[in-house]
Amino acid sequence: MKKTKLLENIIELFWIFTLGCFAGFIIETALVIYEGHYEVRKGLIYGPFIPVYGIGMLAYHIILSNIKLEKLNKITKIFIVFIITAILGGITEYICSFLQEKLFGIISWNYSERRFNLDGRTSLFHSTCWGILGVLYYLLVIPIVKKLRYLEKKKAIKIVSAVCILLMAYNILISMWAVHRQFERRNNIQAKNEIDIYLDEKYPDDYLKAIFIHAEERN
Repeated sequence: MKKTKLLENIIELFWIFTLGCFAGFIIETALVIYEGHYEVRKGLIYGPFIPVYGIGMLAYHIILSNIKLEKLNKITKIFIVFIITAILGGITEYICSFLQEKLFGIISWNYSERRFNLDGRTSLFHSTCWGILGVLYYLLVIPIVKKLRYLEKKKAIKIVSAVCILLMAYNILISMWAVHRQFERRNNIQAKNEIDIYLDEKYPDDYLKAIFIHAEERN
């Protein structure tokens, strides 16, 4: 019984993460169109996904699902959710940027030009945006998730979810591996094995630059 419940929780968290990744792609696409041009912003090699948004949505879900706000009035609820998710979003953005730089030698966003930024990794403005998204998640998404939880018990959903989890895991791993190998190439580290040779041939610098268009070495 506990294993079944654990599996259902994993399925729920996976789809929330995936939804967040896809929502991030939509948000970023809308922003560049609003700015008057078009470009594809992605965080993984395959598919329209930006993981930092997925991680942020997971943080939203885990925290907001475990705090008790029922006895508060609506305005107070929204204010508390905004503050919590603004902080969560800022922390998530900072940690993701920090790890990306330390592990792969690159950054995908730099907010140094904005006032009240923290090491260029996040800023008051972007934390505010995370807070607004958090309120929308609390008001719109969590109620839908609760209504759809019965689907997690269906065998077909479990099978489809298992396949999608494996595909997403591969996508994340190959993306990380390819970018790490790119970091090694930039530091003149020669291929050490067949895997490195495969990565060099399959995911050369020009190919990765076309996908991760904003990824650059940190000065």
